[in-house]
Amino acid sequence: MKQKIFILLAICLSLGSCSNDDSTTREEDLAKLATLYSDVLDYSQMFAKSCTNPEEWGFTKLIESACPNDGYILYHKSINFKTLQDKIRKYNRQLKYVKKKWNLDGSIASKTSDICTGSVPPKSVKCFENRPQLSYEP
Repeated sequence: MKQKIFILLAICLSLGSCSNDDSTTREEDLAKLATLYSDVLDYSQMFAKSCTNPEEWGFTKLIESACPNDGYILYHKSINFKTLQDKIRKYNRQLKYVKKKWNLDGSIASKTSDICTGSVPPKSVKCFENRPQLSYEP
């Protein structure tokens, strides 16, 4: 009898833990997405450090997209790039999950649109008014 109760309890616990993600509301899922996005931006130092030397800056894709020009983020080269990539992967997993779960199109957040605009991908970084910017010039 104890063994049956234990098995039943184990099944109930495993079913409950599997459904935790589905029990979140749309607002909770979008809030988590926004938190992950902020975490990526904060870690990148994009807004925290001034730009006086473009060689101190890099850029990488933020959004997994087939569009060659969409979703890039600037980062200061003093940060750990692998950690930034991990944060970006977490963000993209949540983005994909939210899109699928809530049947949303590519433009969940205005800053992270997934729609091709037809321009070329960035070539480098330039400094403008002490802020890093993507440069599309060769």
